[in-house]
Amino acid sequence: MASEALAEARFMLARALWAAGRNRGRAVELARQARDAYREAGTAKEQELAEVEAWLAKRGNGP
Repeated sequence: MASEALAEARFMLARALWAAGRNRGRAVELARQARDAYREAGTAKEQELAEVEAWLAKRGNGP
């Protein structure tokens, strides 16, 4: 459960960094870390995984 909370925080920070136009490379890296944690969580986090993957895909950094 702690890794899922960390994934959520990382994705929130990734979106904030991207929206602010700051350190977009770091934003993508954080989103990838969140994606990986959601993948490990399995079916319990399918919706969150899909959201992160869509976010990455829109920025040219898909799954």
